[in-house]
Amino acid sequence: MSVVCVKAGDAHKQLGLVNQAPNVVRVMKQFLSEAHRDFIAKEPSSGEGTDVIYVYRLPRP
Repeated sequence: MSVVCVKAGDAHKQLGLVNQAPNVVRVMKQFLSEAHRDFIAKEPSSGEGTDVIYVYRLPRP
């Protein structure tokens, strides 16, 4: 099974957003899937911020 690791700050920067980190984190969290056993690899105590790292497991074709 393949995985993709995404850091919220990197996604925020690549999208060219300004001051939208909380929204990026919220959307990334919505895409977590228990069915695929996705998880949060790193999360600050606040639960939000640019240091959050999500790991998404890609389903097999």
